[in-house]
Amino acid sequence: MEEQEVMPGITMSKPGPLQPLVNAIRHTVNKAGEALERAGVETLGELILFEEEAANVTRCSAQASIVIT
Repeated sequence: MEEQEVMPGITMSKPGPLQPLVNAIRHTVNKAGEALERAGVETLGELILFEEEAANVTRCSAQASIVIT
């Protein structure tokens, strides 16, 4: 926000040049939070660990099926 003098001794806040970037970041963070909520996890780290575990299980299953056949 930028302060701009309207009258002597009176200022008004106006959006600064970075306001569009701030709005885009806020929108992205809110959407990420909504996605985490839908996935049933509380943190981004928890989601990453969960996805990593799922990938390891899939990888092990694929390796086992290759060895068996």
